[in-house]
Amino acid sequence: MRHVKVISVLFFILLIPSFLWAWTGDVIGISDGDTITVLKDKTQFKIRLYGIDCPEKGQAFSNKAKQFTSKMVFKKQVEIKPVTKDRYGRTVAWVYVEGKSLCEELLKAGLAWHYKKYSTDQVLSVLEIKARKEKVGLWSDKNAIAPWDYRRSRKKAKTKRQDGDSRNIRKSLNVLGKGDIEAIDLYRLEIAYAINKNWAFDQKLPIGREKAMASIAFKVMPDGQITEIEFVDRSGYQGLDNSAYKAVAGSSPVKPHPAGLNRPFVKMGVRFTPDGVR
Repeated sequence: MRHVKVISVLFFILLIPSFLWAWTGDVIGISDGDTITVLKDKTQFKIRLYGIDCPEKGQAFSNKAKQFTSKMVFKKQVEIKPVTKDRYGRTVAWVYVEGKSLCEELLKAGLAWHYKKYSTDQVLSVLEIKARKEKVGLWSDKNAIAPWDYRRSRKKAKTKRQDGDSRNIRKSLNVLGKGDIEAIDLYRLEIAYAINKNWAFDQKLPIGREKAMASIAFKVMPDGQITEIEFVDRSGYQGLDNSAYKAVAGSSPVKPHPAGLNRPFVKMGVRFTPDGVR
């Protein structure tokens, strides 16, 4: 009977996925309050803290949450107790440093919400309630917006903006028939529409700089490949510039040159602002 029990225990252990085993590593990066990068055996792992959700970039207390996490774990050895993996491939886990739970400490400091959609942990729930009552951190604002609601509102705003931009471009295509403009101009509008569909930028720029703009020039080869992408003007904001470049590069290949357009390439430029492609 004793041997049977031992075999049963070993069999159960073997059934546990290897990525759920606890392990230790060194923290080498802090993405935000609830996401860190841990190095183990020369391999980097992106870790999403279990059961909590910190303010998003652009929300109040976002930087403070990131600074708090950095102070607790950056360049320190931590213990990772995996729970699952999310849709982005990140390991969702409890993170411990010097005997303390980073997830719990962020809640105590009022720098995170208990992410009840994905966690029913009662300790985390109690810690949030306590921080709320004491008006600690973000709870000093009675109108604090949960990060998942903030993300949803930003996504809706971005979709609405992109839909508006797409309608304007389609309107131009419909109004400006081939009889009204040259084929190359119509082709450029079609390329701009394709790039607009790849445009993704939802960062909030400082007040007074909402009209920042990045201009990019490039060539479209006969087969639709986009080459020689270069900035004509940079906006001064890395996030806007990077997303603009990715929108152009990620659109390749686009529609090939139309019949009768006998050119080695079509050169064009596109302007990007927080409001969309122009």
